[in-house]
Amino acid sequence: MNIREIAKLAGVSISTVSKVLNKKDQAISEETRQKVLSVMKENHYQAYSGSRFPMRPHSFLLGAVLCKRPGMDLFLEALMKTASQAGYSVIARFAENVEEEQACLDILKGYPLDGMVFCRVPGSAQDGEKYFDGIPCCTLEFNKRLSPSMPGIDFEQLGREATEVLIRRKHRRIFCVVHGNSDSENLFVEGFQKSLAQHHLPFAANQICRYDAAGITTKMLFENTAALCYDIDLASKMYQEAFRKNRKIPKYLSLLSLGEGNASGFLPKLATIPLPFEELAQQACQRVIQRIEDSSAVLSPWQAPAFRLETGGSLELPSNERGQKLVVVGTINMDTTLALGRFPRIGQTEISNSRMLCPGGKGLNQAVAIAKLEGSVALIGKVGKDYAGSEIWDHLQSSGVNMEYVRRTSRDSTGNAYICVQEDGESGIMVYNGANDLLTSEEIRDSGGAFEGAEYCLLSTELDLDVIETAAQMAWERKVKIIIKPAALDRIDDSLLQKTDIFLPNERESSLLCPGEKGFEEQADYFLKKGAKQVIITLGYKGCYWTDGENREFFPAADFEAVDTTGAADAFGAALAVCLTKGLDMRESIRRATIAAGFSTTKWGVTDAMIDRDTLEFLCSARK
Repeated sequence: MNIREIAKLAGVSISTVSKVLNKKDQAISEETRQKVLSVMKENHYQAYSGSRFPMRPHSFLLGAVLCKRPGMDLFLEALMKTASQAGYSVIARFAENVEEEQACLDILKGYPLDGMVFCRVPGSAQDGEKYFDGIPCCTLEFNKRLSPSMPGIDFEQLGREATEVLIRRKHRRIFCVVHGNSDSENLFVEGFQKSLAQHHLPFAANQICRYDAAGITTKMLFENTAALCYDIDLASKMYQEAFRKNRKIPKYLSLLSLGEGNASGFLPKLATIPLPFEELAQQACQRVIQRIEDSSAVLSPWQAPAFRLETGGSLELPSNERGQKLVVVGTINMDTTLALGRFPRIGQTEISNSRMLCPGGKGLNQAVAIAKLEGSVALIGKVGKDYAGSEIWDHLQSSGVNMEYVRRTSRDSTGNAYICVQEDGESGIMVYNGANDLLTSEEIRDSGGAFEGAEYCLLSTELDLDVIETAAQMAWERKVKIIIKPAALDRIDDSLLQKTDIFLPNERESSLLCPGEKGFEEQADYFLKKGAKQVIITLGYKGCYWTDGENREFFPAADFEAVDTTGAADAFGAALAVCLTKGLDMRESIRRATIAAGFSTTKWGVTDAMIDRDTLEFLCSARK
């Protein structure tokens, strides 16, 4: 394609194309100039000259000299994508030191570049724009303190922000791990120290681990509750050291790292703060192209990339701060589970070929599920002084549930549930409440210690309504967030919904409680109008629906082959509460809760089928 054809396609004169091509277009309107440039980009037009491009016509080619460091593949990928969207190509070279950088610059000087993106190596003082005779050039620096004229990554700010994440999770003994003494690492350490000082936390030299010099000492691992790593490579070493010293992450040591890309292969999943390579590449490319296409353009100030935390299972409250974080008020039963081909109709007999006895009840199920996820939980309930009550007592103690508020009575036997499970995993339940009906409001008030310091209270409505209302009032007065599962209920008072932070009915329960509303979206809105702050309607194998009034989202169910769906709702509620307590946002908490619920359907029984923390972390990582 020649200049005459470009002029014809753009509907302008050959002279106009020539002026745009050779950047002598000051007298040409912006609309005409953009039209000509657009045609040249679309047709990949390359000007030819017998001389060494004496007038620097448009080549729609950008050069990039990039320092070798983790994450720069992300930078280059974003740079090429942004350039391509604007009709430009990119030729890139990587350098590890000043000598390699100079060689790369020399090579690119032989190309007819329209502009340059230049990420300097440590120790470089090269001026890219001067070196390339004034073509637009954006220079970035990742290793020194930033200035308005030299954009890059603010490692001091990252050090401060990352330390804040750990401090907000109540860590007071934190150490920082870096490789050595590079400028960027020293800035990162400086931010770490400033954050500690801002919160009046003590700092000592032994809180800085320069791994290349001394490695990680046993004293560091045992005297601190959290570690902050400069990069994923150091985080990997921390995982190895913690494993060798039996300092389980995050039970004994929380871990947070800057991230240069996808932090895969960590169990539990590593929490990271991604470095903003993509955002920087996009801004750099856009600014260069803006100057290429309009040399008189006034460039907008650099936008500092937003701080972002990628949550993972490596963060936890320190053990001394976990305290009584969750309280469950609910039924405690001995379950008898029967496997059937299908449910019997009236007057019909079905033969079961399998029978199993195990502890159950919504209160017990939720408490055990929380304990298996390494949450701290107290259960409030009542059992009989019978054989079943003794079995349940031992089961709860061995599961790690706080039993201080579980009472025993001789006035009735322990509650019993009779569960029939079809071949497709669907279940039906018949319940004899027994000792559950003897739990009183006064006993709830005497259990005030269970609510002190708790973050969430899980309530199911199979207990006497006065007991539930008293428990809700106790939690509400102590600013404990309330999650209500409305089981075995055909109406719910507005006063109870107004205290509810998360209302968690299934599809059938939701329809029963507001029969005038046809769809689950309308039903959720009804509960919000009545006072609930958030509503999650579980939809069985279809997933669940969540809304808080402003946000609405459907979450598909996790893909598991169901054997027994009994207790899936309890697994969901327990995992949701644990995840929220650990600081995960609602969307991520729901995603994890759907996996916990799905996993619970893969085995017979309830508590044995509840997922543990390590398995949940593994499945969450595998399904990313």
